[in-house]
Amino acid sequence: MQAPLQSHNFGFLADIDPDLLTEAVDAERCFVELEHLDVTVAVFRRFLERLTDHALARLNRPRLLHDAETLRERQLRLADAANLSDLARRDHAEARRLGNKGSHALTGRCSLTDAVEMMRLCRRLAIWYVATLFPAHADLKPPTFKVPQTGDHAVTAAAAAAAAEEARRAALSDAQAAAEAAAALRARVGVHEGLAAAWDSLAPPVRAAAEAAIARLRADPLAPDLGFEPVPDAADPKLHTVPAGPDAALVVAVPAARDVVFALWADTPDAARAWARPKRFEIHPVLGNLQLYEVAPPADPADAPLFAPWSDDELVALGLPRLLLPAVRAVTAEDDLCALALHLPGEAGDALVLLAATGDLAAARAELGLTRPAADDAPVDTADFERAVEHPASQRTFRLLAPDDDLEAALAGSLDAWRVFLHPDQRALVTMRARGPVRVLGGAGTGKTVALLHRAAHLLTEVLPDDERVLVTTFTRNLALDLERHLGRMVPPAAAARADVMNLHRVARRIAETGRFKGFELAQPAHEAQLWHAALAWDALGLDRAFYDAELRDVVHAHGVADEAEYLRVSRAGRGVSLGRRQRRAVWAVLDAFQRLKAERRLFQWPDLVQHARELVERGAWLSPYRAVLADEVQDLAPNELRLVRALAPRAPNDLFLVGDAHQRIYGLRRTSLRQCGVDVVGRSRRLRVNYRTTEEIRDFAVRVLEGLAFDDLDGGVDTLAGYRSLRSGLTPRLLRQDDAPTELDAIVATLADWRARYPDASLCVTARTRALVRDVAAALAARDVPCVVISAEEPAGPGVRVATMHRLKGLEFSCVLLCAARAGVIPLPPPAGAADDEARAAHDLTERALLYVAATRARDELVLTTGGPPSPWLARPAR
Repeated sequence: MQAPLQSHNFGFLADIDPDLLTEAVDAERCFVELEHLDVTVAVFRRFLERLTDHALARLNRPRLLHDAETLRERQLRLADAANLSDLARRDHAEARRLGNKGSHALTGRCSLTDAVEMMRLCRRLAIWYVATLFPAHADLKPPTFKVPQTGDHAVTAAAAAAAAEEARRAALSDAQAAAEAAAALRARVGVHEGLAAAWDSLAPPVRAAAEAAIARLRADPLAPDLGFEPVPDAADPKLHTVPAGPDAALVVAVPAARDVVFALWADTPDAARAWARPKRFEIHPVLGNLQLYEVAPPADPADAPLFAPWSDDELVALGLPRLLLPAVRAVTAEDDLCALALHLPGEAGDALVLLAATGDLAAARAELGLTRPAADDAPVDTADFERAVEHPASQRTFRLLAPDDDLEAALAGSLDAWRVFLHPDQRALVTMRARGPVRVLGGAGTGKTVALLHRAAHLLTEVLPDDERVLVTTFTRNLALDLERHLGRMVPPAAAARADVMNLHRVARRIAETGRFKGFELAQPAHEAQLWHAALAWDALGLDRAFYDAELRDVVHAHGVADEAEYLRVSRAGRGVSLGRRQRRAVWAVLDAFQRLKAERRLFQWPDLVQHARELVERGAWLSPYRAVLADEVQDLAPNELRLVRALAPRAPNDLFLVGDAHQRIYGLRRTSLRQCGVDVVGRSRRLRVNYRTTEEIRDFAVRVLEGLAFDDLDGGVDTLAGYRSLRSGLTPRLLRQDDAPTELDAIVATLADWRARYPDASLCVTARTRALVRDVAAALAARDVPCVVISAEEPAGPGVRVATMHRLKGLEFSCVLLCAARAGVIPLPPPAGAADDEARAAHDLTERALLYVAATRARDELVLTTGGPPSPWLARPAR
């Protein structure tokens, strides 16, 4: 005989509605496992649907199986049939809306607080169901709500918040309850990203009128005096315009259920109607997300269509609207696909670009998560727009406005707003309950740093106890300052105080100075020259300083080699020059002399501090205060630096979060394997493919610099940029050719004058390959009365156009970037004297190309290159 189901919160259903009890117990079991909070919320939503259907049946208003009612429509029928109180109506509405968040693919949208609140609401509705519809149980007195125990401290905090909310609601007056119910039941307003794009181009009077219209829409989205007007000859009858004075109009979509009104565009009245006329606004019948698209005109069939191997149904299952199949079937080349993808719904464009690059349909679906979760096996309801807007793919382009949202900030977002806004592609990374280290790869602009910042905020506010600390680190000091500034805006001061944000060398110095490096100074180039001059007295092989310098950097420092025995065993892969055992002993004599002389003079190089810091941490002489470490730009960390990162966090769930991109390795390091550094990421590796920063034209220019080159995945495998694309289109990068420096300066000043008329100075940057070039261009701009600020190791301050080396741009972004001196002999710089073999020259070439890729992708909207001489050979090919 099966044991009866046990539930503290829902046990009273056992003798009244066992089916509902089963659903509740399933949801509580998901909660206790804490693997996927989305599933917990989704199962509770299923409980809510069953409760609604059972209540309607109890009232002799059963659901009509042939009638595709949304959950909201059934709840409205229930409210009418049962004469629901204001509190019950509000609870039904809030539970439905919260359940919508968890009812799609498993992307981590739901927090622990969401899961506890959903459980609390469903229990309140279960009590209402029993006490109201079963007279024999009208005096039901269930036990106090109790959150199931999981051993996770964050659950305790969420339980306390739920109890406080329960008490607050119980204390409401009838008038307060009615007011809250009215707000909860009011239709909501959604905003499409196209409105934000239109916002930037509106004249100030038109923008002011449109903003006033949206404010009225938010106050009451269905108010008759808004003046909804159908769009004449529209492809989709859901589209209307809302007058915003004589010179402006909003384009809105009003689904039949009228539970959400979507603001899509703003322009002059005639232009708004013209924009809306060919558009369709629908729920995709397979994926269940919102899509706004324009039906393409009929295309002639292609002789060799790119997607001939796949059926129409297979392409539709990737998110393609069926009406756009003819346009896709006419595509014959990947270049044409990239142009078309800018006009497709985002998820469809991503999937088709990845499918064309890999030829693997199953891999494309798996990579992009284009599957329905097991928790939601029902057919897609193409009428439930309130539910569809919560779909992760919808969240890429639609945003529900909360009551306290700043409208102007939401529509006219800045670079800073982009840096801290979490796109759905990154959401699953942020909230995943990882059993060990996580690795995130992605091209420039895909939001790796955004994901890292949100992951840090999530750990600090949702996961870790209040007495545990995290370290957020990276390679450069500039990026560390930027990370600290953004994280401080994302979390409360108390949480920010539990995070140390600093570059790894600063961490290493803090640790190493508690040991034998206290009082040591950083060796400057002049010191190093003197040390090598003395150490070369031990040279017996006739090798020069360049060889020994590279051997020290790429072998001894990179791998933390401490003595001759380790040097005789360590791998020298990538060094080009082969050394036998006897030769290694001879080389070690010089390297050891250099290290010994350096210590005698109480000098250090950064790798010395990293090695000593790692030793102190690993043997327990320095106790790490960090429960978790998050590292950005890990492709720039040497093996020994990665081993230090590994040592700083105890091996435990959620311990390491590492993001990087080998295509942006700009400091000449060799390939590194995380596994060889003690970091196991098997099963916890993710890749981001959508570039949210740059236009497609800038992305294409930058990627072409890397064509034909091989890059690693930071763990011994191969990484590619297949499927990597941008969401935005814009101006093609411009190459301005000049014969000499004076005419190049004229071109720079003229370009900046144009930009400064349209963008703030601090969003503009002039960059060059070397420090000397940066000094020259900064001085020349100052002489032409162009205010400028040179970016150094410190965060730039004050008004003015930013000027920086290409290396300094790492981790930063600007509206416009001008890359000067893009001429032969500068880009690329000649190989160093020590690069005597083909392998070393190839490594130098790879680093220089990666540097150009990084510099180009710092530009969000416009990229200009000037030459001041014969252009770089890498710029000979025209942009696609």
